[in-house]
Amino acid sequence: MSLAQAFVAAAGLALLGVRDLPMLLFAFASIFALAVNLEAGVRIARGDWRFLGGKIAHVGLALFFLGVIATGKYSQSQQVVLPVGTPVEVLGRTLTYQGYVELPDRKYGFNVEVRDGSTTTTLQPVMFDAGQQGIMRNPDIASFLTRDIYLSPVALEEGSGHAHNADRHTLPKGGTLRLGEVEVTFARFDMGSHDGDMGTTGMTVGSVLEVRRGAENETVTPAMIYNGSGTPQYRNASSRLLGGEIQLVSMNVGGESSPSMITVEVLKPGHGADESEALVVEASVKPFVNLLWGGTVVMMIGFALATVKRSRQS
Repeated sequence: MSLAQAFVAAAGLALLGVRDLPMLLFAFASIFALAVNLEAGVRIARGDWRFLGGKIAHVGLALFFLGVIATGKYSQSQQVVLPVGTPVEVLGRTLTYQGYVELPDRKYGFNVEVRDGSTTTTLQPVMFDAGQQGIMRNPDIASFLTRDIYLSPVALEEGSGHAHNADRHTLPKGGTLRLGEVEVTFARFDMGSHDGDMGTTGMTVGSVLEVRRGAENETVTPAMIYNGSGTPQYRNASSRLLGGEIQLVSMNVGGESSPSMITVEVLKPGHGADESEALVVEASVKPFVNLLWGGTVVMMIGFALATVKRSRQS
């Protein structure tokens, strides 16, 4: 019976869009373990419920594994610019940036309204200057039964002189962007430009871009300057080959699972300045996170019950 239930559940997952064979086999094994231990647990409960500890722990472990599959494999993430007061569609939800407030300890909270179907909630991710540790970013989370929505602030664009109709592009580290006859490659971050302590004049972080047109080459470094106010300043870099300026709009230093990314604007002469405020955020949707937490709680209950039973036997 448990084997049949696992086959039916795995087939249902395949119909719902799970096409990755290793993940499908992992889900099948987890569902089979869940069904077997539930069936065995029912039989044991009819006798002496004090022997349920091991079965409950295995049920929790199976739920935990299903949560790992859902959140680890099928999470979605997107970086987006939210102009103040303007609704933006992101990952099937509507986000509206409503402005920021200054919190205690020189922290800044950014209010973002999240509309998910008929449900509306307001999240407040936080950025603050942590001195020599740099700019710290704390995400905020909206939890639902089948998913969690994470918002992490990346940068605040406030009266920065961004241009109307400027070309905006996102580049991974090592990636190349082609603009007509010109190729622009994001080579690396320039983390060595310090103008003093973070708590006083600030720190400059640049992105080294290699620009090529035929046999001609140049290297430019647009930068963001963090001065401890929570709002970065921008230092544009002029490009002779592009015939304009390059502005670093946002950057995200990646890790082992995701590459480093930057967003730049190519500003051409004649573009008017846009002084409106905008928040750059990274939005993520993680399905069935509750399976991770619920499985962990159930597993600990089973472990505690089994421990108590063994201690009394000894």
